[in-house]
Amino acid sequence: MFKLHRDIYAPLLRKSGAMEFLNLTFYRRIQKNRKNFMSSGQSLSR
Repeated sequence: MFKLHRDIYAPLLRKSGAMEFLNLTFYRRIQKNRKNFMSSGQSLSR
């Protein structure tokens, strides 16, 4: 699903030079979500 989203918006973002910014933001968000998911997963498995 995200691949389709990226295929649609990648040309527009590349034109404005914001592709790197988007990738950084997305990566940071994933890292934060993964950390939250891990901590909540440990409490759920109890």
